Amino acid sequence: MLAAGTTARANVNVALVKYWGKRDPELNLPATGSISLTLEGLSVEARVAFGEHATDRIEIDGGPARGEEAARVTHFLDVLRREAGRHERADVVTRSTVPRGIGLASSAAAFAALALAGSRAAGLRLEPPALSALARRGSGSAARSIFGGFVEWRRGERTDGRDSVASSLATTDGWDIRVVIAVTTSAPKAVSSRAGMTRALSSPLYPAWVASVEADLEEARAAIRAHDLEALGLVAEHSALKMHAIGLAARGRGPGRGGPPRHSGRRTHPHLRTGWRSGGSRVSGRDAHPTVVACAPGKIFLTGEYAVLAGAPALVAAVDRQAEVRIARRSGPGPLVVASLAEDERRVVDDDGRGELPGGDAGAVLAARRAVGPRVAARDALDITVDSRTFLVGSRKLGLGRSAATLAATVAGLLSAAGRSENAEQLEVALVAHALFQGGEGSGADIAAAVHGGVVEVVRRDTRLAVTPRILPTGLELLVGWTGEPASTVPLLRRFSAAARERPVLLRDLSLTAERAAAAVAAGDRVTFLDAVDRSGSLLEQLGREIELPIVTPALARLVSVARRAGAVAKPSGAGGGDCGIAFATSAAQAAAVRTAWEAEGILPLSLAIAPAGVRAWVDAPASQGASLG
Repeated sequence: MLAAGTTARANVNVALVKYWGKRDPELNLPATGSISLTLEGLSVEARVAFGEHATDRIEIDGGPARGEEAARVTHFLDVLRREAGRHERADVVTRSTVPRGIGLASSAAAFAALALAGSRAAGLRLEPPALSALARRGSGSAARSIFGGFVEWRRGERTDGRDSVASSLATTDGWDIRVVIAVTTSAPKAVSSRAGMTRALSSPLYPAWVASVEADLEEARAAIRAHDLEALGLVAEHSALKMHAIGLAARGRGPGRGGPPRHSGRRTHPHLRTGWRSGGSRVSGRDAHPTVVACAPGKIFLTGEYAVLAGAPALVAAVDRQAEVRIARRSGPGPLVVASLAEDERRVVDDDGRGELPGGDAGAVLAARRAVGPRVAARDALDITVDSRTFLVGSRKLGLGRSAATLAATVAGLLSAAGRSENAEQLEVALVAHALFQGGEGSGADIAAAVHGGVVEVVRRDTRLAVTPRILPTGLELLVGWTGEPASTVPLLRRFSAAARERPVLLRDLSLTAERAAAAVAAGDRVTFLDAVDRSGSLLEQLGREIELPIVTPALARLVSVARRAGAVAKPSGAGGGDCGIAFATSAAQAAAVRTAWEAEGILPLSLAIAPAGVRAWVDAPASQGASLG
């Protein structure tokens, strides 16, 4: 559902002086203080909206939350509701650039973002200490992710926990500091942090751990004040090794091992030894270049998805599923290395600019580089990491413009690295990349949405696009439902191009309806717009029947029909063949009825918002601000 709400983003933090164990598990009060560093680039974005529905609806990285994850978020929302004096249920959507459950503090960033977004959505305006205390109720380490730079979380003495809050200790200004993270396995930890802390209490070494932490904290504070990276590294290493020693000496059997839980595996130790031999606090191996990060939103077609190919206008909305691309440059010529987090794949590509493009994220990146190539002289070797996981449920695509978002983000990142960031150039180059990747098929309207953001009217003129920002008429709620059936766009477009010439009357009707919808949006005419949307859906069904093109699958037909029975206006979206359909409701009750009807038919209502901003690119920094509204 495209619902109003508050969005916030928070970054993970890495503990330098660790806390391990709690004096009050219910309030997440630590047995000791701790010091951490907040990191840029590993973040969680959360959107929270409150409404009158029966239960909390929680979506994590594109799928419904289940089990312990859902219970933790619901418990946190209950704490927030008590604090705010609210009773409504919440819609919660989180998007993460952090793999969950592998020790990278994803829960810290998640609950820090939820604390800020949720408190604002509930009408609270909390100062940072109170926000830190609230975030702590979801995850202890989340108290630290409210702040940027070096952060200290105090143990506190009060039983109610009001003095157990984090605060900024120092910024990273003047430090040339980088944190290198080696992921030795993407499998979830066998023992959660919560379980590990509970077991730690049985260790005979635990009292000595608690007694020694204050000395570590003072040593770390002094090293931070002096900008002494060597001293800070030594105390951080000392703290980590003591924590692992507690785990090794704890009672309780590790999963399937017949022994105590271990907090670093066999794969970790060779990497640690390599790091020590490389010089301790400084690890070399590649020339230092800034990492460029770019992200672009997905899209949903509102009207004109086929008519745009005949020169009629299409209306497209950018949605808040983001593709993020990170570009790191290595000096000198060399291969392109593309890592896709969504596909769990890493490719090394020696590209001569002529070979056939692979599929997936690697193909999109390669198409973008070929399109940018004539404009950027440098051909340094690049490491490019693509995170397009928010466009998937499991391994199945949602049909929200994943490839276009990846193309637009990669183009923007490559141009930004060369000092070029004009929107017009980004659109022009991204359209070239899109043509390379799609084999010349498609309108490029999804690229326009990814570059511009918001709602846009798109008209194709030869190889160029005319793009006009639009605002939907008031009093409409846009809902998006997913059939669970991934569709392949390019074969549908090819079959349409071959058959449409034989149906000039139908093509004319599609075009006239698309023009009517665009004119209604420009005039703010809700009634005419809804009528055009409804007519567009009927014409797409007719088109599929007449040219024997599977635009409207049985699942899409159910999506449309049950939404219409609930009083909404509905249609397939995009090329069809599966993926998504849309509905426009004119009241909250009507929207709720559509969602309920969809769920009963096995259609997944997606929690989405129109993304107001298009593609963005920036230079990564080693340490970042804390939680922020966005």
